[in-house]
Amino acid sequence: MAQCISLGRRDGIIQPVRTDDSAHRLVITGRPAARINEWINRYTLNSLHAERRRPGTYR
Repeated sequence: MAQCISLGRRDGIIQPVRTDDSAHRLVITGRPAARINEWINRYTLNSLHAERRRPGTYR
């Protein structure tokens, strides 16, 4: 699990969190964070589209 903040298309911040939402020490910033955030958003949208086409595919 992670907390993501988008700061535009080329910048962002990602910080992994534990299940109780307390933060880890690792922080990813800049372009790599923006790319990871974009991947997470695309995966979420693709999963929703797949679920709409074939209910029960997302678990």
